Amino acid sequence: MTPQEMKAVAREMEYDEEMASTAAGRKAQRVLQDARDQELSGNLESALSLRREALSYFSDDDDGAAASSARHDLAHSLTLGAALSDWTAINSAIGLLRRALSSPSRQASFMRRAQSENSLAVCLRTLARLLPDEDAIPILKEIEQLYRSVISHTARCGRVGSRLLAEAHLNLGNLLSEAGSINKAVLEYEHAISGAYKAMRDKNGPMQHVIARARLGTAEALLARGRKNDLPAAETQAREAVKEPEPGREDIGWILLAEISMSGTAPERLALAREHLRKVRPTRLESAPWRIRHAKALRRAGAPDEALGVLKDWIDRSIEARAQTIADFAADVAAMEFKSAAALGARILAQDKADGVGAFLYLENASGMRFAENLSAYAWRPRDPLAAKLSRELKLHTHRAAVYDGCARSLERMALTAQREILRDTLKKSRELPHEEQSGFPDKEHWVRTLSAALAAQVPLHYLQAEVEAHGERSIRLKSALLRHDPHYAQVHRVLAREVEREDLEAILRSAPEQVLIRFSLELGDLLAVAVWMDEEQLVARSVSLQVKPELRRLLRAVSRGRKKVEFDRASQLLAQLDLGPILPAGRRRRAVLLPSHSAAALPLAALGPEGNRLMDHFNSLVWLAGLLPLRIRPAACPPRSGHGVFDPRSTGFSNIALSQSLAGERRFVGHEAQANALVQTVAQAETICIYTHGKHETGEMPSLQLWNEEWLDTSVLMGHVVGLERMEIWACQTGTNRATDSLTLLRPRDS
Repeated sequence: MTPQEMKAVAREMEYDEEMASTAAGRKAQRVLQDARDQELSGNLESALSLRREALSYFSDDDDGAAASSARHDLAHSLTLGAALSDWTAINSAIGLLRRALSSPSRQASFMRRAQSENSLAVCLRTLARLLPDEDAIPILKEIEQLYRSVISHTARCGRVGSRLLAEAHLNLGNLLSEAGSINKAVLEYEHAISGAYKAMRDKNGPMQHVIARARLGTAEALLARGRKNDLPAAETQAREAVKEPEPGREDIGWILLAEISMSGTAPERLALAREHLRKVRPTRLESAPWRIRHAKALRRAGAPDEALGVLKDWIDRSIEARAQTIADFAADVAAMEFKSAAALGARILAQDKADGVGAFLYLENASGMRFAENLSAYAWRPRDPLAAKLSRELKLHTHRAAVYDGCARSLERMALTAQREILRDTLKKSRELPHEEQSGFPDKEHWVRTLSAALAAQVPLHYLQAEVEAHGERSIRLKSALLRHDPHYAQVHRVLAREVEREDLEAILRSAPEQVLIRFSLELGDLLAVAVWMDEEQLVARSVSLQVKPELRRLLRAVSRGRKKVEFDRASQLLAQLDLGPILPAGRRRRAVLLPSHSAAALPLAALGPEGNRLMDHFNSLVWLAGLLPLRIRPAACPPRSGHGVFDPRSTGFSNIALSQSLAGERRFVGHEAQANALVQTVAQAETICIYTHGKHETGEMPSLQLWNEEWLDTSVLMGHVVGLERMEIWACQTGTNRATDSLTLLRPRDS
């Protein structure tokens, strides 16, 4: 053993001795070891629970070795499995790891410090991928510094650190490859492979995962670089990775071999690529980007039908998984999983198969699901006392299950102390909720009682999970009873469950012959637009793919962030290049229904194209919808309403212009009259409502409206009163545009 290795081992022994020097430390050691055993057995939740328990033995200001290890291990547990895509889990883990690294004891131990720095870098890489490019730059610099620090410290530990050293070289190689530093990345991959073999010689356990990933990374980097002799070298690396794979990742090797074959010049390259791709097992591809890459490779290899089959299977499985979720967040995550699959499928149909109608339907049937589910509440009303009772109970228990599940999911990746802090804060705010806002919070008493009981429980998360299960089971029984009792309720849900077909499109367009439906998708970089309309009883479909320049995306992002210095003239020039004219019918039409994907909704769709050829120039009115359900099903009959309410708290300087004319039967609430109680009462009774004021919409929250005296009203307060409204006009920024989860956008749209 070298002097450096002896020093590293001595530091480790000192660290372990400090951990065992207190009763809490010895107890934590036993619990953390149990957690490691649970993790090795695949019981990740049990491991997470044990690590939370271990950290609870120490005060928040304890910087000792044992507390530091508890924080590091809990951070590790928070990022296992699918949790690494959870924003809350990532941020919690980052906080714990920074806290662990602040310990003098951990700083003194080469290996312990390197372990925490490596884990912190992994978490920060995940965080950086969720941020805009300009916001990620300083984080990426910190990540590179962390990996280089890990390499420096583990290199001093000799055989003791050889395993982590090889993994750090691999991680740094991946980071450099993503940044486009191909030469540096290839060098790091070489260090990772040689280091992995050394670690195995040092008897530090199997290292096939590092060797296989480094070879795949090298193959991908060489393929991207594309120099002479890079393709043969890339093929050699990919074949080695397939020959000696990391279990479960052979499929990535076959995809890379197919891409390498197609980049060559051999006459049989496409046939060879198809041969490689047919060895891929799509269900074993762990991430959405690799699934998309597989389907793209099939398309490029001349197998578009096989690509469509792979995408359809993926979408069907994701929709099934989504149907089994309760919480809104979980449903959104499941839905986002297959949006890119639908986007690629639509492009194959439109561009390779010349099937514009098929492309439109492919996008429609994988979009707007939450919108359709929310809107279905307006398509049915109970017709007898039993149906009314079942409906009220179903709404109550479904709401409780969703709310408590959302609460539980926000806590499940937090330490026990953090869980309690969040619950205390939430409980305090709930109890202090102003009376005028409680109409949007009808279940307050049960909510407060449940949170209080969760706070008193040994593990708050477990109590909330039990509540979710109980209310979820109750909801299933109530829905089943309602489906049996009311045929009309069952009919509405059959429409929700059935995919839109060609005949449905024809029926919608025949009912409004002057209407054009336009689907937009921006998920894969280009803007795909597909328009459908009726022309002499024939369904016509046209599509176009337009390149959206990164410069335009940056300018639009600057506008959305409210930055003052924006080059609007340049933005207008770039928007003018996105010409939708080729897909539009001749002449002027009454209405276009714009159906954008989540990403496409960020574009000012009405303003795309050169002046005179924009959507606003071709149509008398433009309507935005997330999905076609409002055009497929009629709203339920409601009791008659009367009168028109106009709310103008005088918060802007243009009221006299915007509201210069009055309607018969109109009542205006101006200045001090425009208060929350009056608005809620009027929304419940009037035929139409117009609100002219300021608005705001923070990420993760419902939109808010400014009323008299700068009072802000959460729009959820209005939700229990809008059924039966003929129209609601909200002249306020950020109050729900392009957000399928905002119920206010579900009301009948007004032609503009």
